Amino acid sequence: MEYRRLGRTGLEVSLVGLGTGGPSQLGQTRGATRDVIRDFVRRALDLGINYFDTAPAYHDSEALLAHALDGVPRDETVIATKYPSVVDVHADAPPLAPPSVIRPSVDESLRRLRRDALDIVLIHALRPELYDECRERQVPELLRLKDDGLARFVGISGWPVMVGRAVADGWPDVVMPNYNLLTHAVERHVFPLAHRHDVGVVAMTPVRRAMSDPAHLREVVRRMKSAGLVPPASVPDAQPLDWLIHGDVGSVIEAAYRFAAAPREVACVLTGTADPAHLAANVEAVGRGPLPAADVNRLRAAFGGHDEYFGD
Repeated sequence: MEYRRLGRTGLEVSLVGLGTGGPSQLGQTRGATRDVIRDFVRRALDLGINYFDTAPAYHDSEALLAHALDGVPRDETVIATKYPSVVDVHADAPPLAPPSVIRPSVDESLRRLRRDALDIVLIHALRPELYDECRERQVPELLRLKDDGLARFVGISGWPVMVGRAVADGWPDVVMPNYNLLTHAVERHVFPLAHRHDVGVVAMTPVRRAMSDPAHLREVVRRMKSAGLVPPASVPDAQPLDWLIHGDVGSVIEAAYRFAAAPREVACVLTGTADPAHLAANVEAVGRGPLPAADVNRLRAAFGGHDEYFGD
């Protein structure tokens, strides 16, 4: 496992991190037991993973993660959790939550994670149009968590353009933007600023349904072409990304992880699988290094000209 510095936090984190959200949520959506989840998290540790991403919105993920890490020295792992920035993180267009939600959410996360202080607390599920209001009303309370010793570092997750605005404002220590084969906006809006401000970058959603379901991928790329976001002749209609499979690249999913892990600005790439074999394969894939330069250039020519998020 390769380890990289997470910006000005100074933390050394594994290039592959384990996410506890997404469709699987540590296997909770498939009925995995506490002991099965514990064994899976221990397998992640054996593979060298030391970065874990969680949130109160991921059902019992925080408590399950604490159970799985029981007995592991706390300085051997980095846990990032979140607080709900909006009234209902599962609603389509919820309003901003009052700043008063932050401290109780963090207190509950501390209890569930069995910690006296959190490594990283991120803003969760913020809609881009609410960023200015969030910066004015919630960010001061978020920063007070550091002053009060409840969080070592703070930041924001979400849409790359919004995340870039936050980095430009200078307050985040860590950011978690979307980054995948179809979504390159982070390269323009986040990476240059993160480098300048020494902000740690954790790439999320490198693989979601669009990369794992060929039929869905075809439909997503068709919609992107129809909207004028992708040049029509840049990738095939039938198998839009299969041209990435050659040499030592065995699948589109493998290509996706290798693409997201390649930039030096990225300290950690999240994988959300709860399957031990898939986890090992993803770690192995990232270990094989970047995609061929010609393939990366073709990807950027096809998908690098828009600021939208695609992948789900």
